[in-house]
Amino acid sequence: MKFAHPEFLYALSALAIPVLIHLFNFRRFKTVYFTNVRFLRELQEQTKRQSQLKHYLVLLSRLLAITFLVLAFAGPYRADKDLDSGSVNFVSLYLDNSFSMDGQSSEGRLLDVAKQRAIEVVESYGTADRFQILTNDFEGRHQRWLTQESVIDEIERVGLSENVRSLEQVYRRQADLRSQAAADARYQPLWLSDFQRNSSDLTTWQPDSAFPVRWVRFEPELEQNLFIDSISFDRPLRQPEQNEILRVWIEYTGEDSRADIPLRLLLNGQQKALSTFSIAPGERKEVVLNYLNGAAGNYRGEVQLEDYPITFDDRFFFQYQVREQVSVLEIHEDVYSASPLAMLFERMEFQYERTSIQAIDYARLGNFDLVILNYPKQLPTGLAGELNRFMEQGGSVALFAGTESNDLELLGNLGLGNALKDTVKLNKIEYRHPLFADVFEAQPERMDFPTVFEYRPAVIAPQAEILMEMENGLPFLYRLPKENGSLFVFVTDLQNASGNFPRHALFPTTLYNLAYLSVPEPAPYYTLVRTDMIELRGIVDPTENSDIPFHLAGQESNSIPGQRIQQGNLLLETFESVEGAGWYSLQRADSTYGYLAFNYDRTESDPTVWTDEELDIALAQWPDQARNRYSGERTQLAGVMRKDAAGHSYWKLCILLTLLFVLVEVLLLKFWKR
Repeated sequence: MKFAHPEFLYALSALAIPVLIHLFNFRRFKTVYFTNVRFLRELQEQTKRQSQLKHYLVLLSRLLAITFLVLAFAGPYRADKDLDSGSVNFVSLYLDNSFSMDGQSSEGRLLDVAKQRAIEVVESYGTADRFQILTNDFEGRHQRWLTQESVIDEIERVGLSENVRSLEQVYRRQADLRSQAAADARYQPLWLSDFQRNSSDLTTWQPDSAFPVRWVRFEPELEQNLFIDSISFDRPLRQPEQNEILRVWIEYTGEDSRADIPLRLLLNGQQKALSTFSIAPGERKEVVLNYLNGAAGNYRGEVQLEDYPITFDDRFFFQYQVREQVSVLEIHEDVYSASPLAMLFERMEFQYERTSIQAIDYARLGNFDLVILNYPKQLPTGLAGELNRFMEQGGSVALFAGTESNDLELLGNLGLGNALKDTVKLNKIEYRHPLFADVFEAQPERMDFPTVFEYRPAVIAPQAEILMEMENGLPFLYRLPKENGSLFVFVTDLQNASGNFPRHALFPTTLYNLAYLSVPEPAPYYTLVRTDMIELRGIVDPTENSDIPFHLAGQESNSIPGQRIQQGNLLLETFESVEGAGWYSLQRADSTYGYLAFNYDRTESDPTVWTDEELDIALAQWPDQARNRYSGERTQLAGVMRKDAAGHSYWKLCILLTLLFVLVEVLLLKFWKR
C-alpha cells in the first residue's frame, strides 16, 4: 500500500483525543437519591462489565472513523507490479499550441496554464523516467526522448502555432513514436488541450485498448470570437480606374449581438474603404466594400477588424494585379476581309492581333491570354498540337466552328455533327457561370435571344459545360476542360448567313468576359497549412531555360521554396517557406514577379469546446482506460494523475468506512442504554 499524499498521515495523532476523553469518563458515576426501598425494584440492573464493553465499542468506532478519514485524505493506492519492479516510465505529452489556446481561463492564458501543468506532471515523475513533448508543429526534434530537465526546457519554449492537428492525427503520431520507447517500459500518453469541437470527430475512430490516453482539459472563460472568414471579388479581372466590389464574409460565435463594428480596407498600406456592420450570434454576414482601382500594377490588400482575446483571424490578406491590357489572338482563314472580332477588340484595354493559319508563329502562342480560332476550314495537325499544349498549360481557346470546318476532332472529342440549316433561337443562358455572372443585374424573365440559321449540332461529352443553349435543346456554346485550360466551342461561325449573334447585344459581353476569364492570375489568397502546392500560370516563359530559382520574401524572411516547372507553369511548395500570415513577394534575381498572400487557417476561429456531457456521449464506445479526464485548473493535478497512473485508489472506500463507523457510534449511544 502506498499513499499519494503521505503528509496527511501526521493527522493520525488526533487518535489520542477520543482515548483521553474515554479515560476521563470511565470512572464517572451518576448518583441517584431515593427515599423508599420500593424504587429499587423499578431500576434496571446493569453489570459493570456490560458498561465497560459499551465504552470500549464506542471508543473503537471513533478511533476507526478518524483513522479512515485521515487515510482518505492521504490517498491510499496499491501500486502495479510494473512500478514495484522499478521499470522506467516513458511519458509522451501532447501540448496543444494552436491559436485557440490563446484564449483566457480563470488562471490566465490557456497555453501558459497548460505549460505550467505539463511541467508539474513531469516533475511528479522520477529522474530516471523519459519524456517526449509533441505539439501541433510535429517537429522532428520533438520525436526524441528527453530527460526531466531537458523536456522542461522544451515545454517552456513552446509558443502558439498556426498548425492545426486533429486528435486522431495526434494519436496516430504518438502510436508511431511508441516503438522508440524501451520494450519493458511503461508508455503513458497524455493530452493537454482545450479540446475544440473542430479538432476531431471523436465518433469516427477509437484508440487501442492497449494504448490508453489521459486527457487534461482547459476551459476558456468565454467561447466567443468575431473573425473574417473569406473575401471575394465580383469581377474576374481588375483594370485601371474600374469600380471594384469586394465582398467580405464575417462570422461571429458569441451569445450577444454586436453593433457598429468598423471594417477597414487597406491597399498598399493606404485606407481605401471603411464600413460598419452589426451581427447576431451565430451569424455569417456579408459586408460589401466599394472602391475605385488605381493605375496598373500589383496591389497588396488587407481587411481589418478589432476583436479580443483571439486576434489571429482579425486580419485578412489578399493580392491582385491591375492589368492595362488583355492579349487576344485571332486565327482565321481570311475568307472575308472584315471580322467582327477586329471591331470588338480594337480598344485600349485589349492587345489584339489577327493572323492567318498559314502565317502563324507557333512560338508566340504562349504570349496570349485568349486564342480565337475563327472558322478554320482545314485545321493543320501542327496547329492543333500547339493549341492543345497551350490549353494544357492553362490557356483558353475559343472555336467558331463553321459549316466547312474539318479535322476539329484534333482538339478533342467535340461531338460536332454535320452542318444543319435550321432557323432556331437561343433560349437559355447559364447565368451562374462567371462568363455571365456580372452581365445581368437580375435574371430577365423575357429576353430577345439571338437567332441561328446554320449550325453544327453537337453531342457533347459528360465533362462539358453548356453555357448557352438553343430552343431545340442543343448547345450553342459549351466549355470543355483541358488540363489547366479551357476550350470554348461555338457551334456556328461569325458570318451573317449563319445567324445574327455577331450583331446581338450578347456578343460583345460574351467575348469580353471570355477574354477576361482567360487572364492567368494567381489566387487572391492562400491558406497556410492547407496549401501543399501552388500552381502559377503565366510566370515562366515556356521557351526560357534558366537555373535561377525563385524566392519568397516576406517582411522577416527570405527563402527558396521547393519548385519545379511543369508544362510551362511554376509549381511551388510553400509549406516550410511561409512562416506567418501576410504577403510574400515572388522574386527571381533582381526582378519581382508579383505577390502571394497567405492567411491562417480559420478552423481554430470557432472556440466552442466539448463539454463533459458531450464527451461522455462521444466516448461511449471508447475503452475505459482512454476516458480518464482531468481538469487543467486543479492545483493537485500532478499528484492525482500520478496516483491514478500508478495503481488502484482506495480513498472512496476509506470515506465509506468512515461513515460506517460514525453510524455504529450513533447506534451504540442511542440504543444501548445503561
